[in-house]
Amino acid sequence: MHPEFSPAYNDLAWRYAEQDKSLQDALGLIETALKIEPENKAYLDTRAEVLYKLHRYDDAIAIEKKLVYLYPEIHLFREQLKKYLFARQQTNDLPK
Repeated sequence: MHPEFSPAYNDLAWRYAEQDKSLQDALGLIETALKIEPENKAYLDTRAEVLYKLHRYDDAIAIEKKLVYLYPEIHLFREQLKKYLFARQQTNDLPK
């Protein structure tokens, strides 16, 4: 009904990521939200979470590093970054 209502895109993308389902759809949804509000920190964090769930750790880390730099007072962003770095490390430690 309201295609410019970006919170709906973000919320649905986050729910998909939480449930670890429809992740490509989630990525499309969050991209739509970011077209409407490209600098929205919550949307950027959601994008990072979706990328993390897609095992695109470097992309998720890059976004979260930017958020930590821009918003050092927001503890959640530091925790998210730690989670993404840990996941990348675990992947790198797997036998080849």
